[in-house]
Amino acid sequence: MGELTYRFGNGEFANRSEPSAPFAGPILIDDFGNGYFPHAFMPGTATALPICRGLAKGWAPAPEVGGVLLAIFAGNPDEPTDEAVATLLSRDGLRALIADLQSIDQQLGKD
Repeated sequence: MGELTYRFGNGEFANRSEPSAPFAGPILIDDFGNGYFPHAFMPGTATALPICRGLAKGWAPAPEVGGVLLAIFAGNPDEPTDEAVATLLSRDGLRALIADLQSIDQQLGKD
C-alpha cells in the first residue's frame, strides 16, 4: 500500500504532497463494507474503516487556536451511522484541508 506523508505544522498534521495524491494501491473492501486503508501515522500498516455513503458537517469557532472545531459525520438521512470525527484545526490547517479537497476535485476532472 502507498505511504501517506505528513508534516507537523501549527499543531496538526497535513498532507505534504502537491497535488494531494490518491492512495498508491487499491483499497480492499470486505463483505461487511469495511475498507482497508493505509494508516495515516503508521507507515506500512492498514486500518479497517467502515465505508458510509455521504457525510454531514458542523463547526464552531475556536478562538483559542485561531481556528475551528470541525465535526464530520458519516452517513445520510436514509443510511445514518454513528461514525464521526471531530478535529481542532488552526486557520492554516483549515486552509490546508480545503486545498487538499480542491486538489482532489481538480484531479477527478470535469463532470
